[in-house]
Amino acid sequence: MRHRWFSFSKREPTMTHPLPPNFNKETIQLIATDVDGTLLNPDHELTEKTVNALNSLPEHVGFILATGKTRFSTREVFDRVNRLNKMPSIFLNGLYVVNPDGSVKMETKLNPKVALRMYDFSALKSRFVAIYSGDRILASSFGWKQSLADLVDLYHEPTMEKIEHDQLRSDVESGKVAVHKMIFMTETDEAVPIVREELREYFASLEGNKEPVEYDAVQAVPQMLEIVPNGSSKATALEFLCKEYQIDPKNVLTFGDGENDMAMLSYAGCSVAMGNAKEYVKPVAKYVGKPNSEDGLANVLERIFSSSE
Repeated sequence: MRHRWFSFSKREPTMTHPLPPNFNKETIQLIATDVDGTLLNPDHELTEKTVNALNSLPEHVGFILATGKTRFSTREVFDRVNRLNKMPSIFLNGLYVVNPDGSVKMETKLNPKVALRMYDFSALKSRFVAIYSGDRILASSFGWKQSLADLVDLYHEPTMEKIEHDQLRSDVESGKVAVHKMIFMTETDEAVPIVREELREYFASLEGNKEPVEYDAVQAVPQMLEIVPNGSSKATALEFLCKEYQIDPKNVLTFGDGENDMAMLSYAGCSVAMGNAKEYVKPVAKYVGKPNSEDGLANVLERIFSSSE
């Protein structure tokens, strides 16, 4: 069943307001945060202030990552934030939950038929698409664009692998390459909604296509449209972990800034949209904090755990 946790408030909170009453050290048992645009600053760096705030959390408070990226991309965060070695974290937009030792706790894959249709669409429309398989990122040699392949480097991701077109298609079809998600990468951010519409029209036009479309399209960062299994999100993975560790959602604090964070922000009893978040994201959260350029996440944590507010 598809989860929908979006609930829009009529009036958006502002970063100058006091924290809601339930944002307190007695309530919060688990903190989950997005990485780019949230945990990291605009230069994709983890600041010392943020590290100190996280490593100073009370012992009973769990802390996990909930990112659309691979686990590989968060190596520095794991090295500097000790708390991450106690619980599984969420990767690939909730499709890949990994224990601190690297073992997979839970995973969800894109329907192979949908993945192949996306792959064929990319060749037909000359759209550059990358396949995310665990900690690997692969793309076809057909229509390869190095400038787009290099975009993943901005997010500390593993180097994208160029694979011969027919070979990669065969590996996807046979299941040799597990497809967790796919990302269409564009030359400009303005092209993302165009690709989204092209996909809608393409799937609608497929001969004999009477099945429900089994994918969701979400955007987390500029120039990238992510294709994920229908109904999946960071929230579904967070719900899985809450049940596993017997944590009530009302005792969870989440941070995010993008479209792919909305379900997670709505699911948690305490949630913060960053000041730099997309405007349509902010009403979903219970509070709007300072932007990531001003250590917005650390600011909220310090106010909760280090002050009498």
